[in-house]
Amino acid sequence: MKNMPLQIVKTVLALLLVSQSAGAISVKADPLAAKGCLPRLKVADAEAVIKRFNLAVENARPAEIQTLGTTLKWIETMNDNRPLSRAVRQVLYTYNFQTKIGNSRQDPTHAIINRNGPKNYGENVAQLAHELGHLIGNSDSTGNPNPEDSTYIDYVNHMGPKNYCLVSTYADDNSHEQFAEVFAAFVTRPELIKNNPSRACKKAYEFLSTKLFAATSDAAAVRCLNRQSAIAKRAKLPESPASAAVKEQAATNAPAASAK
Repeated sequence: MKNMPLQIVKTVLALLLVSQSAGAISVKADPLAAKGCLPRLKVADAEAVIKRFNLAVENARPAEIQTLGTTLKWIETMNDNRPLSRAVRQVLYTYNFQTKIGNSRQDPTHAIINRNGPKNYGENVAQLAHELGHLIGNSDSTGNPNPEDSTYIDYVNHMGPKNYCLVSTYADDNSHEQFAEVFAAFVTRPELIKNNPSRACKKAYEFLSTKLFAATSDAAAVRCLNRQSAIAKRAKLPESPASAAVKEQAATNAPAASAK
């Protein structure tokens, strides 16, 4: 890519970054994102974290309670060991787990998590983080729904119009799904943003690490990245497109490698 025009380089890199495995269309399809950044908590510990976020569960299996609690515990870790204020509603919010096929979704009081059979999305950290991203996206700084002053609006204002961080094909052209996918990547697979060479992803990482989370989030993201790299190496997983793109740019001195 050394002699390619800068815009073509960016386009090629964006295409590489949309998938961690063949056919992946969202962050939850990445096997490391699906496991997240922490070992799974015990059920009692998970329930305590869920309560701190003023969340409840319906129809949840023990492993799903553990997965949700582990997701939230890592978010606390990234946020100086306290719940993220925009994720804590004053009115109880429920994760409802269902044995259905189809996309998960949410309404003002529930996140509906469809297990999708063998895909088992109820135990997928990135799926649960994505739906929490929508809850946060709809919330203002106090954690309450506010379409006039929401996190979605803050994110778009920070990023600029139609400036998308392509962590997945599901994050390509919708600001709400873009935020939910970027949020899910930040808390489950930070390499997809932190090591992403695009200017848009650098702006997204800046928003999450300095405007949404506490200052400790960057160091936590690095710990997660290092842990996942070690896991991938032990399991002999192929190098992610994000890492490959960064290394190729460093080797060829492509202009995008120095983008801030």
